[in-house]
Amino acid sequence: MDGRIYRLVHISIYRLGSNGTNLLERDALSAVRLRLEFLKLDLLLQDEEAGSTVIVFGSACVAPSRASEFVAGHLAENTKTN
Repeated sequence: MDGRIYRLVHISIYRLGSNGTNLLERDALSAVRLRLEFLKLDLLLQDEEAGSTVIVFGSACVAPSRASEFVAGHLAENTKTN
């Protein structure tokens, strides 16, 4: 195989950025990876024709049942009034 053709086929710099996961794993591209995650979710929501979303920030701990019942009741009351 000709040396030029070999480089075009095998050397990573000639690959498309979308095909090279090594490129996306670089620290300098962390903002791009985050944007792709948001874009992926946004496209899925558009495909499902979601009219609105709720974003929840916090930890994954489970609230005690009394606290969760209070929050559920509060949300139900606010949903009825709006």
